[in-house]
Amino acid sequence: MVNLGLVLVFGVVLVIFASQMTQEAEREFARKQAAGAVPVGPALNSIELPAEGDGAPQNDAPQADVEAVLPDTEEEPAGPAELVSMAAAPAAVEAQKRQPTRLVIPMLELDAPVKAAELLTWQEGDKLYTQWTVPEEFAAGWHGDSAPLGEVGNTVLNGHHNVHGEVFRDLINLPAGEEIIIYDGDQPFTYQVTNMELLRNQGVPLRERLANGRWFHSTEDERLTLTTCWPYTSNTHRLVVVAHPVDGKGLAQAGG
Repeated sequence: MVNLGLVLVFGVVLVIFASQMTQEAEREFARKQAAGAVPVGPALNSIELPAEGDGAPQNDAPQADVEAVLPDTEEEPAGPAELVSMAAAPAAVEAQKRQPTRLVIPMLELDAPVKAAELLTWQEGDKLYTQWTVPEEFAAGWHGDSAPLGEVGNTVLNGHHNVHGEVFRDLINLPAGEEIIIYDGDQPFTYQVTNMELLRNQGVPLRERLANGRWFHSTEDERLTLTTCWPYTSNTHRLVVVAHPVDGKGLAQAGG
């Protein structure tokens, strides 16, 4: 019993000693932090624009796809984005049925699958930014926040031009008036190219890159937007191809 009592007393002493050491360490860390000897929090890396290339093709990496600044807000989110009300559920299910799965451009002899692109976010200063990644394969990437097929709004697809299958290598050669057919399963939606834009995207201020990203925002008309990098040996510019639905409906006549 005496030995057991000594063990218990010794254990209590160790607990008290450890607590005092922990408190002293916390006080010492606070003193160093106040004196500037340790950082208050993790530093955020700023965006570094890649240098322009003059030789072999450069990867058109997703940092060239800066699109939008998320609004600053302290409001609590309404809930997970994938949740919808019972009243909105039928429309949400119908919209999911109109997601692009295949891209065909007859003039370019292009027939490629369409995959859902991944949305990335990062912080620079006190701002949050978003960008859509590009599929690292022979496939176009669908921006999940863009319009479903056949609805008013902007349906946006991206793709690599000099790596990972080069799905949009020849997009620069697509003239106005040519057809682009997007499929949801077996349902075709036909668009006609109306204009093409080449936007400087490297060596320009972030504000200008964000302005370029407005081509991928929602619109009040029904349209399709394809985007990739340019030229083939670099990624200094953003190529944007805009198309509008045939007969103003987006549906191929053969598909109804």
